[in-house]
Amino acid sequence: MNLTINGSAVKLDDRQSTVNLDGDRATGESYTIAHHAFNEKGRREIMVAWLLYLDTFTRIYQSWYFAERNLSLDWSETRPLVAPASA
Repeated sequence: MNLTINGSAVKLDDRQSTVNLDGDRATGESYTIAHHAFNEKGRREIMVAWLLYLDTFTRIYQSWYFAERNLSLDWSETRPLVAPASA
Protein backbone atom coordinates (compact mmCIF):
# COMPACT_ATOMS: atom_id res chain seq x y z
CA MET A 1 0.00 0.00 0.00
CA ASN A 2 1.27 3.48 -0.90
CA LEU A 3 -0.13 6.68 0.61
CA THR A 4 0.87 10.33 0.14
CA ILE A 5 -0.38 13.13 2.43
CA ASN A 6 0.96 16.70 2.62
CA GLY A 7 4.32 15.82 1.05
CA SER A 8 4.82 12.73 3.24
CA ALA A 9 4.82 9.30 1.64
CA VAL A 10 4.16 5.96 3.30
CA LYS A 11 4.75 2.52 1.81
CA LEU A 12 3.74 -0.67 3.60
CA ASP A 13 5.17 -4.02 2.49
CA ASP A 14 3.27 -6.99 3.91
CA ARG A 15 5.87 -9.70 4.52
CA GLN A 16 3.93 -12.52 6.18
CA SER A 17 0.37 -12.93 7.36
CA THR A 18 -1.44 -15.76 9.09
CA VAL A 19 -5.14 -16.05 9.94
CA ASN A 20 -6.79 -18.61 12.21
CA LEU A 21 -10.53 -19.09 11.68
CA ASP A 22 -12.97 -20.03 14.44
CA GLY A 23 -16.55 -19.76 13.16
CA ASP A 24 -17.50 -16.09 12.81
CA ARG A 25 -14.31 -14.95 14.59
CA ALA A 26 -10.69 -15.03 13.47
CA THR A 27 -7.31 -13.91 14.71
CA GLY A 28 -4.36 -12.89 12.59
CA GLU A 29 -0.74 -11.77 12.64
CA SER A 30 0.79 -9.57 9.93
CA TYR A 31 4.46 -8.66 9.72
CA THR A 32 5.02 -5.44 7.79
CA ILE A 33 7.90 -3.14 6.87
CA ALA A 34 6.82 0.51 6.75
CA HIS A 35 8.75 3.23 4.90
CA HIS A 36 7.69 6.78 5.79
CA ALA A 37 9.37 9.65 3.87
CA PHE A 38 8.75 13.13 5.29
CA ASN A 39 10.12 16.66 5.76
CA GLU A 40 11.74 17.54 9.07
CA LYS A 41 13.09 21.07 9.58
CA GLY A 42 13.59 21.51 5.84
CA ARG A 43 15.29 18.13 5.33
CA ARG A 44 13.92 14.97 3.70
CA GLU A 45 14.07 11.99 6.05
CA ILE A 46 12.92 8.40 5.96
CA MET A 47 11.73 6.27 8.84
CA VAL A 48 11.82 2.50 8.34
CA ALA A 49 9.96 0.32 10.83
CA TRP A 50 9.33 -3.40 11.29
CA LEU A 51 5.77 -3.78 12.58
CA LEU A 52 3.62 -6.61 13.86
CA TYR A 53 -0.16 -6.26 13.70
CA LEU A 54 -2.17 -8.55 15.98
CA ASP A 55 -5.74 -8.56 14.72
CA THR A 56 -9.12 -9.93 15.70
CA PHE A 57 -11.78 -10.17 13.00
CA THR A 58 -15.51 -10.80 13.08
CA ARG A 59 -17.80 -11.95 10.29
CA ILE A 60 -21.09 -10.07 9.91
CA TYR A 61 -23.45 -10.98 7.06
CA GLN A 62 -20.76 -12.86 5.11
CA SER A 63 -18.24 -9.97 5.28
CA TRP A 64 -15.16 -9.82 7.51
CA TYR A 65 -14.39 -6.75 9.65
CA PHE A 66 -11.66 -5.72 12.08
CA ALA A 67 -12.90 -6.13 15.65
CA GLU A 68 -9.56 -5.16 17.20
CA ARG A 69 -6.07 -4.24 16.02
CA ASN A 70 -2.93 -4.02 18.16
CA LEU A 71 0.36 -2.73 16.80
CA SER A 72 3.77 -3.78 18.04
CA LEU A 73 6.85 -1.85 16.93
CA ASP A 74 9.72 -4.34 16.69
CA TRP A 75 12.37 -1.95 15.32
CA SER A 76 12.67 1.46 13.68
CA GLU A 77 15.32 3.76 12.27
CA THR A 78 15.14 7.35 10.98
CA ARG A 79 17.84 8.67 8.65
CA PRO A 80 18.37 11.35 5.99
CA LEU A 81 16.77 10.57 2.65
CA VAL A 82 19.36 11.31 -0.03
CA ALA A 83 19.38 10.72 -3.75
CA PRO A 84 21.82 8.07 -4.97
CA ALA A 85 25.14 9.36 -6.28
CA SER A 86 25.52 9.62 -10.06
CA ALA A 87 27.74 7.05 -11.71
